[in-house]
Amino acid sequence: MGNRISRLLPLPSSLGRKAIDTVAKSLQQIEQTLGHEGCYLLGQYSQADVMLAAHFHRLEDVCLGAVLNDEQLLPKTARYWARLQERPAYKAAVLDFHDPVMRSALNVVFKDRPTPLLERLGHALA
Repeated sequence: MGNRISRLLPLPSSLGRKAIDTVAKSLQQIEQTLGHEGCYLLGQYSQADVMLAAHFHRLEDVCLGAVLNDEQLLPKTARYWARLQERPAYKAAVLDFHDPVMRSALNVVFKDRPTPLLERLGHALA
């Protein structure tokens, strides 16, 4: 479990700020790109959506996923993420293979609290 926890340790502050700012800019671009309700990134469901589902899931893994559900900051992205998670392929490819050891490591590190970087990400998006 040591290697898994090391992936969750805090980044140096300058690197953490840059990473959070990059994530915020990317999420803002996704928000602007998404079309009408029920739409996927390029209109029809495509490989781009598969890739974003993996990236969004990784945000969940590092306890930044709450921003993906924030209807005030990212309303289209929140609805899009919900649609992606509802797809049977997402369950089969991601959720059914979710590593319980990784989840327990997250609980050890974050103790069911959001990462301190979540607040910074929210400010960067606002």
